[in-house]
Amino acid sequence: MAWASGGEVREVVELEGRLGFPLLLRPVVRYVCAVFASAYLSEYLALSGLPRAEVDVWRTPVAAARLSEDVPWEREWLLDIVRAGVTSSAA
Repeated sequence: MAWASGGEVREVVELEGRLGFPLLLRPVVRYVCAVFASAYLSEYLALSGLPRAEVDVWRTPVAAARLSEDVPWEREWLLDIVRAGVTSSAA
């Protein structure tokens, strides 16, 4: 799968990931971000007609690419996403 081939789906996963990052914010802000990310993804899937699985395959490569940007407070969270993706694809 070529990185450029993800296009729009890759962008959706990137935005969803940034909204879902477990920042050290007040719980209400985390909740609002989680609700927005969930609604955004649901609406995108409804409008695009894509299956959820097609979006899910981009989580690991997007997290791996974000790791290369070396944002220290995201490192462990992104590594967890990458490990989970590698483990599930190996099974």
